[in-house]
Amino acid sequence: MISVITDAEVPVSEFRQALRSVSQEYGVIVVDDAELFMGAEIDSDLALLARGGAGTGWGVLAAGNAESLSLSLAGWMGQAKRNRTGLLLSPQGLSDGEVIGVKLTRGVVGQAPQPGRGLIHLGDGILRTVQVPYLQPDL
Repeated sequence: MISVITDAEVPVSEFRQALRSVSQEYGVIVVDDAELFMGAEIDSDLALLARGGAGTGWGVLAAGNAESLSLSLAGWMGQAKRNRTGLLLSPQGLSDGEVIGVKLTRGVVGQAPQPGRGLIHLGDGILRTVQVPYLQPDL
């Protein structure tokens, strides 16, 4: 089951109803333009999910501008940053690594984005390059 919410001003009741509609015991909440959701009405619900309060089968994936996200110390984004895990797609500054809990070197900063490639940190202090394969769909 997929629910799509496109408004950062979503009421808590509507967000919780979308969560209840998930029939599986696990799920991922994907928040694009996450900086728009900082301070939103659903902040405490997102913080609970980022903290693992919904169980081990749930997670939050936040996508957004690294500079904006790195400024947040409180709320759900602050909790997500405290997890010290994540994926950077195209870091443009040395401080971009702070969002996922790593220090970047000059060699990984400022490169042109490459589709499907990113730098992942799993919380162990090691920054790894990952590549997602692209499979041509059968037509």
